[in-house]
This record gives sequence, structure tokens and C-alpha cells, in this order.
Amino acid sequence: MNDKKIDQKFIGKLLGARNSKKKTNYYIDDFLDEKELIEFIVSTHDHESTFTKDGFEFIEQYYGLDRVIEMVLYDYPEYPFDEGVSPKEALLVKKQYAIDANGN
Repeated sequence: MNDKKIDQKFIGKLLGARNSKKKTNYYIDDFLDEKELIEFIVSTHDHESTFTKDGFEFIEQYYGLDRVIEMVLYDYPEYPFDEGVSPKEALLVKKQYAIDANGN
């Protein structure tokens, strides 16, 4: 668990959305759960999930991209599942397509 202080601007904000019967909206508590965050990131590969701009900003500030990539690669060493694309490049593409769900 990260001891870093959480920026209050993320409280109550939609950080991600997923096309799933189990769960559709992701908030700060979901992204603080590392296993849940990893599963969410992996599901972005097949466009099942998408970050909001706030969601991507949150993981950059709270975890840092390098740490997030380490976490994902620990459970999914084959991520991003595409040849010729680094994990960091794959994650940064998700940032480009992050949705503006909170009026940013």
C-alpha cells in the first residue's frame, strides 16, 4: 500500500468505466486496491474499460507510471499483449483516449 497522501480532488470523482455486469464505475477506493487497478488496466487492452482523465491523473500522482507498470507486469508479464509496444507506450495510449467524465 502506498503511504502517499491522496489529493482530495479525486474523492467522489469517476476514475474509470468498464463495460461489465460485475462493475461499471470505478472510484478512488477501487484504484487504491492494487489488484482491482491491475485488472482494470489489463481490461483496457481489449477496450472493455477506459480511464477518465481524472483516473489517469490519479494513478500518475499516487503510484507513478513506472510503479503501475511494475505492478501489472508482475501479474501479467506478457502485457501489453502487442509485439513492438512497450508497457509504458501501451499505458500512455490509454491516457490519450481517457474520457472527460468529470468536466475537466
